[in-house]
Amino acid sequence: MSSEMRLRNHAVRAVVATIDDSGDEQRAVVQTHAGVTRSVTVHQPFGLAAHAPADGAISVMIGLGGDEADPVVLPLSNPQAARMGGLAEGESALYDAAGQRVHLVGGVGAQISVA
Repeated sequence: MSSEMRLRNHAVRAVVATIDDSGDEQRAVVQTHAGVTRSVTVHQPFGLAAHAPADGAISVMIGLGGDEADPVVLPLSNPQAARMGGLAEGESALYDAAGQRVHLVGGVGAQISVA
């Protein structure tokens, strides 16, 4: 494999097949652009936990230290499942697939919507 291809493989698009959130760490089975299927750890920020719907979920898989044998995936995204858009610059929101949300509105308060 050329050095250019090895470099390209350090960060790849990962399509999620399944998600296992039952253990000490969340794991996902993903398929990369090369058709390779791997079970990998999902890195999530401290204090925030999420279990994205697997159908349509994607991520970025990175080989730690450039080592394809030591992969992790970044937090999972599922743009097809209830993505909350239309936020103004500086706003934040927490939402789920059922449409429930906590929206921090531009420094003037919060809107909470429950199903």
